[in-house]
Amino acid sequence: VAYLERSNEAFWRWLEEVVAPLENPRQQLEAIFEGVARLASSPGCLGCTFTVAAGEFPDPDHPGHQAARAHKEAVLERLGGLAGAAG
Repeated sequence: VAYLERSNEAFWRWLEEVVAPLENPRQQLEAIFEGVARLASSPGCLGCTFTVAAGEFPDPDHPGHQAARAHKEAVLERLGGLAGAAG
């Protein structure tokens, strides 16, 4: 759980750095997806830390699964908000 918490904090720092220079929600969304595509296609990428953790700890009551799910729900909320603002 501590690893997932650190990964979550790093993810949100990264996301804020990606969107900070952009004011337009559509541009912010595009920048996020372009950034994720770069990360996912890099040689060191082993997949999404949170998806892997949820699979490793499939019991929904396990703290690791809960931390992974909370991260994914927060990401969906953020992307949904940007998509709504972008029209």
